[in-house]
Amino acid sequence: MKKAVASMFSILVLFALGLGIVSCATAPAGPSSPYGHASGTAQGQAPGIFGAVVTVTVTLTDGKITEILVDDSTQTPSIGNQAAPIMVPKMVEANSPEVDTVASATVTSQAIIDAVKAAIGQILANQ
Repeated sequence: MKKAVASMFSILVLFALGLGIVSCATAPAGPSSPYGHASGTAQGQAPGIFGAVVTVTVTLTDGKITEILVDDSTQTPSIGNQAAPIMVPKMVEANSPEVDTVASATVTSQAIIDAVKAAIGQILANQ
């Protein structure tokens, strides 16, 4: 009887140790960046209001959007140039150009999105 209890105890200890080892395994990595580990800086352009070009400069660092500079000087003052200050922080936070457009500046907003996509495309093409 003592041998049976000792055997069961040994099995329980081994089982508990096995669970401990499994629970210490590293968790699977979170979602990876859609840009891999790409790094670089590139410009992108897209037509804004009345076809006037919006130019952006995008920097990716290890697959993360770290900076977006927007030249929206060709857009309607106090309307179109309101989009960048709202959209750029959201793009950096989301690590994606796919953010909501600004209601009063939808054409310029879409131009910023398209220009950022073009710049990211250039960075990825150069990897």
